Amino acid sequence: MGGLTTPRVSIGLPVYNGENFLEDCLCSVLTQTHDSFELVISDNASDDGTAEICKAFAQQDERVRYVRQEYNRGAAANFNDVFHLCKGEYFKWMAHDDLLQPTWLERCVAALDASGPEVCVAYTAVSHLREEEGSLLPYDGEFPWGASTPDGRLTQMLLMDGVSILTKCYPVFGVMRREALAGTRLIQPFNASDKVLLAEMALRGDFVQVPEYLFHRRLHSKNSRRANTTPQQILKWFDPEATRPATAHKDLWDGYRRAVREADLSNGQARDCRRVVRRWAWRLRRRLAGDLLRGAGLR
Repeated sequence: MGGLTTPRVSIGLPVYNGENFLEDCLCSVLTQTHDSFELVISDNASDDGTAEICKAFAQQDERVRYVRQEYNRGAAANFNDVFHLCKGEYFKWMAHDDLLQPTWLERCVAALDASGPEVCVAYTAVSHLREEEGSLLPYDGEFPWGASTPDGRLTQMLLMDGVSILTKCYPVFGVMRREALAGTRLIQPFNASDKVLLAEMALRGDFVQVPEYLFHRRLHSKNSRRANTTPQQILKWFDPEATRPATAHKDLWDGYRRAVREADLSNGQARDCRRVVRRWAWRLRRRLAGDLLRGAGLR
């Protein structure tokens, strides 16, 4: 890699108190067969052994850059900070507790390279690594990408029941075209804002899934969604300074509408996308009503 200044791919790893699985994660990244990448770690002022682990890897491999934040700004800010610290043509977020098979990056980069700008995200099939049981099981939640229009992709994402993206959002850990991602609001400080980000990306282009199970999502008791069991706790994980009530469905509604307004769409496309968001809101009208009352302090 000697002297590499402009890598094809940037991998951004936001972390807070990640000593439990960080070494395994870093080893899986640094042994990728596609080695034209930088790995930038943004540490949210961890108070465990995270800093020592990161510094040791940075000393051993010039592709690794370690940045430590002055205080814990929350997950949303740290995810966004690490994106802004990176400079590659392609970008990937990496969670400290996940693992990649050695060919993961090679296969995703090849999928994007083989596509035109109409494809903006590539990711692979996913296996769940269940820490407690020590099992590795394929997650068969294939999402039916392939619609040729923005409203078609938004329909696939928001209105089709029983598909993985409604709950798992794994494409957010895929390889993305930096230019497309830079046009979004990135990760916003509210529950499930990764769904809004993926909607923003879907309005900019299609997603492609490599069918091989090369990404291992580790499930354990300290996963953010397991460790934070209430909506208010999850909101605080995204933004420690949040004082408002958690209103996840209203935040999604606002986020989807804003995503359509801010996307580069023709008048007809924007109209069709707004219709999709209204259909989604109608399906969840009771939860939205509850959030509106909660936000107004009436529940």
